[in-house]
Amino acid sequence: MQWWLGLALLISGYSMARMGPAFKRSKIGAPLFLIGLLMTLFPPDGLLSAESRASDEMLASLYWMIPAVAGFYLVASGAPIYYVTSKLRLMVGWVLVLFAGYLIFVNWSPGVESAILGIAAMLGVIVTVSLHLIAIRFTESLSPGDGITKPLDDEEVKHVSAILASHLSQMEASADE
Repeated sequence: MQWWLGLALLISGYSMARMGPAFKRSKIGAPLFLIGLLMTLFPPDGLLSAESRASDEMLASLYWMIPAVAGFYLVASGAPIYYVTSKLRLMVGWVLVLFAGYLIFVNWSPGVESAILGIAAMLGVIVTVSLHLIAIRFTESLSPGDGITKPLDDEEVKHVSAILASHLSQMEASADE
């Protein structure tokens, strides 16, 4: 198997795991993600030189990638969702992101050309994450904030109870058969 197959499994496993519980394939998303992660981090022997270099670079970048991904996750999950903000998650997330950035710049000794490429790549990542967070915020702002619904009145309670009792008696009758 090739190194890029592990990366493809990693990405597809993540996207499958993000699907809601109504989708049966979401159950295989997490194992697929873990297999892809293991194949990416510990590739098989006999890789092409470019794949071997990419795998080595990925392993070498884990020291800053782990706090960065964790920080971005905390920032995204702490952002306002349906008018609820988790300030602790936001603060911890941004601290992790800034710490990852610090680790990158402290341990990075680039030449001029690599510095320009690195800055361009970082700007691309920042723009991509920003657009993703803006899309999340925009999508969630489309849903109305209706607030708390009124409790059922007595007639509605009787109606719902009758429906539930009917369904339960039908289920008991079919279970007895």
